[in-house]
Amino acid sequence: MRQTNVVGFELVELNPLEDHAHISAMIVNRIVGECFTGMAMRKMSLSEPHYLDPLATDHGN
Repeated sequence: MRQTNVVGFELVELNPLEDHAHISAMIVNRIVGECFTGMAMRKMSLSEPHYLDPLATDHGN
């Protein structure tokens, strides 16, 4: 997938008026965040399947 040049994405069928518990809104938030993260990681050439940021894993040891 990292060879694919993403130019955009679209989420459809979210109706906040029918989403009384805000479950769909939370799922959409997660999807958009995952997409933006994937696009940013590709832009930074971070393509390892289980990449962990060194700042997140370094505990000062």
